[in-house]
Amino acid sequence: MLISGALLSGTSFLIAPGGLEQRSSNDFRRLHDPAVTQRCKDSPPGLAAQRPDPAPWNDPASLCPPATPATLLLVGAGRDQKVGLKPAPGPSPLDGGLTLALILGLLGVGLGTFIARRASRNRRKGPNVVAASQQNGKTTFLTHYALLKDLEDSSQKHQAEHGDVGFLVTIDFRYLERQRGYLSEVEINDILVKACRAIDKGWALHPGFDFYHISKSKIALIVRASGGIPIADSSACEALLARLLGIVSGSIQISSDSVLAWDDVIITGQQFPLEAPPGSLMALQACGEMLAAEDRRSYRLVKSGDDLLVKDRGEIRSQLTGLKASDLELHFQPILQLCNPCHFGLELLIRFRPPALKRLGTGKVIQLAHDIGITHKIDALVISRLAEVQQLINESEFLHHRIEYISINISSDSVATDQRLNQLISLFKRHEIDSSIFCIEITEMAATDILAGSEGVTTASERLMRELNFRIFIDDFGSGLSNYRRISEAWYDAIKLDIDLISGIDRSFRLQRYVGSFIDTVHALGKTVVCEGVETHNELSAVIRLGADAIQGILISPPVTLQEVDVFIRSSQWADRDFLQQTLDTIHAASRLRASVHSDEIKAPGKRIPLERYIIDNWSRLRSFEEFVLLFVNELKSWGLEIYRFSLAFLPDQDDIDCSQYVWISSRPGLVATLRMERDFLEQEEHLSSPLHFIATRSNVFRQQLNASKDIAFPFLESLRETGCSDYLGIRLDSRGVSIPVLTIALHEGSVFSDHQVHRVEAMSSLLSLLFYAFESERSKRLAMLDPLTQLANRRSFDSFLKSNVSASRAAQVNLSLALIDIDQFKVVNDVLGHAYGDRCLKEIADALRACLRRKSDFVARLGGEEFAIILPKTDATSSLRLCEKLRQSILDTAIYHPGVATGNIVTVSIGIAVWDPLSMAECDADRLLQLADDCLYEAKRRGRNRVVCRSLLNQVGLSP
Repeated sequence: MLISGALLSGTSFLIAPGGLEQRSSNDFRRLHDPAVTQRCKDSPPGLAAQRPDPAPWNDPASLCPPATPATLLLVGAGRDQKVGLKPAPGPSPLDGGLTLALILGLLGVGLGTFIARRASRNRRKGPNVVAASQQNGKTTFLTHYALLKDLEDSSQKHQAEHGDVGFLVTIDFRYLERQRGYLSEVEINDILVKACRAIDKGWALHPGFDFYHISKSKIALIVRASGGIPIADSSACEALLARLLGIVSGSIQISSDSVLAWDDVIITGQQFPLEAPPGSLMALQACGEMLAAEDRRSYRLVKSGDDLLVKDRGEIRSQLTGLKASDLELHFQPILQLCNPCHFGLELLIRFRPPALKRLGTGKVIQLAHDIGITHKIDALVISRLAEVQQLINESEFLHHRIEYISINISSDSVATDQRLNQLISLFKRHEIDSSIFCIEITEMAATDILAGSEGVTTASERLMRELNFRIFIDDFGSGLSNYRRISEAWYDAIKLDIDLISGIDRSFRLQRYVGSFIDTVHALGKTVVCEGVETHNELSAVIRLGADAIQGILISPPVTLQEVDVFIRSSQWADRDFLQQTLDTIHAASRLRASVHSDEIKAPGKRIPLERYIIDNWSRLRSFEEFVLLFVNELKSWGLEIYRFSLAFLPDQDDIDCSQYVWISSRPGLVATLRMERDFLEQEEHLSSPLHFIATRSNVFRQQLNASKDIAFPFLESLRETGCSDYLGIRLDSRGVSIPVLTIALHEGSVFSDHQVHRVEAMSSLLSLLFYAFESERSKRLAMLDPLTQLANRRSFDSFLKSNVSASRAAQVNLSLALIDIDQFKVVNDVLGHAYGDRCLKEIADALRACLRRKSDFVARLGGEEFAIILPKTDATSSLRLCEKLRQSILDTAIYHPGVATGNIVTVSIGIAVWDPLSMAECDADRLLQLADDCLYEAKRRGRNRVVCRSLLNQVGLSP
């Protein structure tokens, strides 16, 4: 401690360590202070009048001798040092000022020594006074600054003691960070304190830990080998981290009364030499935390080199997040179609071109993309490349004829929510992907789970089939937690058995029995089975004996480019019809298990459930006509009939406007083609000369044995006979006035109907008509509430929904907002570019509106023309204005071309919002709310278009620029 100054007496003193003996002035240390010297020079002469003895002290020269500037220097001594007082050289003895200086100096020394010793006792470890004073006032934890200081002090203290180690632990309470919106600061700090107390209690026999609050939800502690806790080897450190995880997780679950996920608490620790610099330790600790989260581990022991690993992963992340469509290589693995020799399916597989991603491998890259939530973006890049594949297939007549489908894998992230699925559907529509060429592979969970945020009970597979007419394959079946109930009720066309289920199946009789029974079950539902990962001839024989419909694996072909697919189909022995048939005959001839099962089925046909009984028991679960067609075909096969073609057509009557036909062909057993024809199709000669028209208008039942008749009544039947068909049966089912259902069946390979079978099909018609009526009624009701162009709710549905929401808002006393949206100068679009382009614009606008609404309660409708409406229950003026402004900007960002210069050649919208608050205005009806929204829309148009105007029923709320 240093104290300097000048006594009023004018004599300078020095208080310094040492004895009280006299010492020469040359032994004194002097402090040359220019400020003090200047003050001495500027001292007023009147100061001498205040002194009792003015001679010679009143001489200014004696106050500040030029050769020796006067100062007072006070040095704090240790507790074992004495304090000496010596006068600076001067002409006079000590007066009263000397005594005062001595007293003040002794008091300063004593006070400094007391403070230093007191601070030293307050700290349990380490001598650093500054670090000990840095505490969090809310939790009493030491701070991040204190941690760095303690690590620095340990480094300085143990630089000469090599080999001594410590263990730095950080506990990331991610659960608290996620619950920060629900927990107060006091509750969060209480949970942290209780967790740290639990840690102290867990090691009660060892010295207490110092806990450092290094961020809002992160705690650190230091374990030293000298504390008695084993940290010498990696296994001991791993055990310590695991024990800490159990203690902390248990404490949080008790404090918050909740169950934690794996990543709600992440603990990392690293061994370090005590002389290690603090900066490098904390940087490596942060790397360990990142790696633990990426590896989906709740705790991790940090190792040297983790920083380099993070750097490599950072490069991978950078390349992954910056991925472009051109960075993808498209490969295709052929899928052998056993039911249609010489034809193949293809599965599209991607490879990554960027070096870091290529080294990591496709599987790990996809897993990393899933962890950081961008797999749906990779799906979007793949979809953007499908148009070029589609073009190549269409340009090659050979490939177009020999390739039945190309399946593309869609990640579960792309169909996880209703909003994501809307984006996926929009992508397929935007790129005009042909559903007759491509089909979609999704996992069982993604196909069968109810969509989050969807309206009604819908699944991703149902919407993809309904809205895009895609065939759906359930991918990787058998590799996860499969649910038979969901798989029996799901919407799909085929199931792909995972490689883990197929690998080694030839060596496991139990696995063969299980897979065989499952394939039979799938076939009973009218679906097909693809076996993935077939690598050996023995596995091929096993799955063929069990009834697989298609084979995929290295045995058939590895993944190849699209150009190599052409070469493969032309040169592969699997594309040779004779070779494939010989292989199948050899396998079936050697299959005793298959023969015995088949003979049992023939002997006991009564074990099968008749179609009539199945329909009675499950009619409420039948969701589509496609599903019924597959069930009917399966039933006819159980009678021993060889079906070539099955058709169910709904011909329009005077009230209906469309014609639908569902067609099954034996060459594609898992596919039901859906044909939609306009009403003018009924007037064309092709229809008027068909047996379909004849059955619908003249005869309830029509049958002709094609192999026994010389005169064929219809050209269509003549073409069937040329393909080898032997019998044809058509039945008009009972109608309820909605449409006329006609069922037709063509047999081949010499198979013919018996009279009993014909009578049975006729007897089923009444029961089946009830099912058709239920389907048609549901379809008609749905169509009556939808706009046919955009598939949004129509004006009728809007009026009903608005009235019900007004009543609900009045009863619950909550806000209700109504927004009217009008496309600016849309007439110019139709006049210049035509109504076809205008219809596409309306569809894109509808997709944008649908994508912006995330709540299930929000409602969007097309009122007519270019006008749309959105109903926002429980939404105040500020929120509705913010949402509609975001919607306006979203449509602007879509950059749909507009021929008008006034709009900047981009389609824009104007929006008017009306808001009703029942607490401010008790009475309101739908017409009044609609009128106010219309006025706001007119105001937005008047102010220049491309803007949002919002008003409440009482006053104006806001206007977007």
